[in-house]
Amino acid sequence: MKFKSLLLVLMFTLTSAAWPQAAPSQAPASASGPTPSAQHQKMMEMHKQQMEAMKADVEKMKSSLAQMKANLLTI
Repeated sequence: MKFKSLLLVLMFTLTSAAWPQAAPSQAPASASGPTPSAQHQKMMEMHKQQMEAMKADVEKMKSSLAQMKANLLTI
C-alpha cells in the first residue's frame, strides 16, 4: 500500500514538474525589430522573386528540351 502511494505521489510530482515545460513559450517582440507585417511583406517579396526565378528556369529547360528533340532526329 505504501509503495502504491509513493508511486502515485512520484507520478504527480513528475507530471506537475513537467507541465510548465510543455507550455509553448512566446518570446516578446523587440521594439527595434521589424514588425510581423513587415516580416510578412519581406517574405512575400522573397517568395515572388523565387517564383519568377523558377519560372525562368522552367522556360530555359523547355527550350533545351525542344533543342534536344530537334537534335534527336539528326542522330
